[in-house]
This record gives sequence, structure tokens and C-alpha cells, in this order.
Amino acid sequence: MVKFRFINNETARNFLTLFTGSALAQLIPFAFEPILTRLFTPPQFAVLALYISVANLFVIIATGRYELAIMLPKTNRQSINIVALSFMICCGVAVVSLIVISIFNHGICTLLNNHTVGPYLFLIPLSVLLTGSYQIVNYWMTRQKQFAGVSTGRVAQTTTNALLNLGTGFLKTGHAGLIWSYLGGISISFVTIISFVKKADFRQLRLINRKEILLMAKRYSDFPKINSLHAFTDILQQSLLIFLLSYFFSDTIVGSYSRTFRLLAAPSSLIGTAIGQIYFQQASSRIARGESIKDLTLKLIKGLAFIAIPGFSMVVLFGGPLFSFLLGKAWYSAGLYAGAIAPWLCVNFITSPVSTLPLIIGKQKIAFLISLIGNSLILLSIFYGGYVSHNVMTGFYMLSGVMLVYYTFLIRWYLKLATLSQQT
Repeated sequence: MVKFRFINNETARNFLTLFTGSALAQLIPFAFEPILTRLFTPPQFAVLALYISVANLFVIIATGRYELAIMLPKTNRQSINIVALSFMICCGVAVVSLIVISIFNHGICTLLNNHTVGPYLFLIPLSVLLTGSYQIVNYWMTRQKQFAGVSTGRVAQTTTNALLNLGTGFLKTGHAGLIWSYLGGISISFVTIISFVKKADFRQLRLINRKEILLMAKRYSDFPKINSLHAFTDILQQSLLIFLLSYFFSDTIVGSYSRTFRLLAAPSSLIGTAIGQIYFQQASSRIARGESIKDLTLKLIKGLAFIAIPGFSMVVLFGGPLFSFLLGKAWYSAGLYAGAIAPWLCVNFITSPVSTLPLIIGKQKIAFLISLIGNSLILLSIFYGGYVSHNVMTGFYMLSGVMLVYYTFLIRWYLKLATLSQQT
């Protein structure tokens, strides 16, 4: 296994704070899942999945990705003007989303093959405002090293969402309860993280001025031009996959897949993100010292494979009975879907922590092109299952098959980059 060393005790404390918050944020929904799947049906979860998929297309560009630049300036004066710029863009995107939904609501519902979600699409501007605002404050708090507030905000969101889901589930509110609970969780997380902002931070608002905002917009223009495009294509793939399932198949399949993916992807979000942060720091430091990171990268990939393969293999072999036991008999088919896509999510788990390697050595454009190929293969697999074979399992099996080939190539490329990094 890979042994990572923290730079100092402060870094260790900060990492532990963030990891603890992420762990709780992931574990809380897990604890409630067996109850919620007995209170809500797969078609009801499908409406929530469709709402989130449409909303995310606007949310991902809500700030023009300028919130990522909040961390970069040397002075808080410049950073607070990026905060202001991000909020302005967020409000603009919210207005645009309202216009788009108002004009194309019926067409979107027809495309999705689901008109139940139609009235709730008008809540998307609220999602854009809440999520965008949360992201902006989150990065400002991270810049100020107020990690307790960041972690508390994450936990508050998942806890509120879970409790509201539980309450609306017992009240038999159906998909409406799921959507309002989702929005409730985002609202509470924003209120929570704002409560941690110090008075000194609010005094920074006096430094905001139009000239500085325009200067920061120009200086960090690569974020909306390049980074937002990459992020948008990734989220577009996730949304289009849901749209294709909704178009070709039933609400039951959409709802079952959405919860299945959420459960299986959670380990990558929890463990992968935390380990990835450590790898990013360690790899960057070694490259700066002119040292090789090949052994570090190879050991990490092997260690993650050692963790992932046994766990995901259990899902492949016993997915149906396992999901039926944990979530209820209505979710047996979801377990079969889980078994079909488990190989894909397994290799994704193995590679995601080292995905920052192209960023470290300046190969972002190639990484973007490779990701476009991967996203296209995912969508083509589901399209084949729906349009050609008319069988969702065929699409899922094809998806896992092509992704095994794709990630094998990706791992070889990462290792090649790690070998060449010392020469960079």
C-alpha cells in the first residue's frame, strides 16, 4: 500500500476535518437508504433523477467556473472581487435557466418521455442560485482555511435531505417530497456555511469595485473558456445517460439505475476524493523536486485495485439478492443493473484518484480529448441498448465492456505520464 506523509500537523488536521465531513456526508444517506427505498418507488426516484439531471446542466456553469479561481490571487482584495463576479454570473444563469424552462418545458418533457417532471423544472433557477452560491462561499471558506464550516455544510446538506425524505416518505408525498427535500438540503447547507463566515470576511465586501471585477474576469478567462467546457461535457454525459434511459425505457428502470449508480459511486466519492487529494499534493511536491512519481502512481493504482476488485466482484455475483435484501424486493432488478455496471465503476474507482496527473504536468488538453472519447463510448453503449437491442441490460453490459478497454488504455497513459514527469 502507498504511504503518504503530510507536510505538517496543520495539513493533517485540515485533511482530517475535510475527510470526516465527507465521510459523514456519504454515510448518512447510506444509513437511510434501506428505509427510503421502501417508502418511495423507482418511478418516483426517476422524477428526482430527471430533475437533477436537467438542473445540473445549468448548475455546472452557474458561476462560469470562476469560483475555482477564488483560491488563486495573492490578495483577498482580488479574491473577493472574483466572489462578486461569480455571484453576478450565477444570477444571470438562473435567469437564463428560467427563460429556457419557460419556453421549452413541454419539449423537454417530451424528449425525456416524462411529463410528470414538467412543473418541477420551474424550480431549477432556485437550484442554480442555491448551489452556485454554496460553491462560491465554499471556495472562499477554503481560501480562509475555515475547513470546519466546509465540512459542517456538507453534513448539514445530506442530513437535512435524508430527514426530509424520511418525513415526506411517511407522509406519502411521492416524487414531490423527494424534490423538495433535495432543495431543502441545499438550502440548509448554504445557510450553515454562511453562518461560519467571519465578520472580517464580510468586511471584505467593501473592496468590491467594477474595475477590479472586470480585471479578474479577464485574468482568469480560461476558467469559463476551457475548464467550464470540460466540466460541462462530463456533466452532460451523466445527464444524457439518464435522458437516454428515460427515452428508451421505463421510469422504473430510470429510478432503479439512479439509485444504483448513487450507491456504487459513493466509495469513489468518499475514498477516491480523499486519497486523490493526498496524491495530488505528494505528486506535485515530488515533481517540483525533480523526483519520479512512477512508483508512487503504480503503487496507488495497485492498492486501489486490491480494495476495489473484491468488493465490486460481490456486486457482480450477488447484486440481485443483495439489493433485494438491503433495499426491498422491488429493488431486485436494480441489483442486476448494479452487477452489470459494477466493472465500469470498479475501474473508475481505481483510476479517479490519479486523474489529476495530467493537470500536474500540463496535459489538460489531451486529457480533455480522451475524456470526450470515454463519455461518447458511455452514451453510445446506452444508445445501442435502447435503439438497437431494446434491452437495457445489453446496454449496461456493453458499457462495462468498453469501459474496461478504455480504462486499461487510460491507466497505461497515466503510467507513461508518471514515467515522463521527471523529465518535465
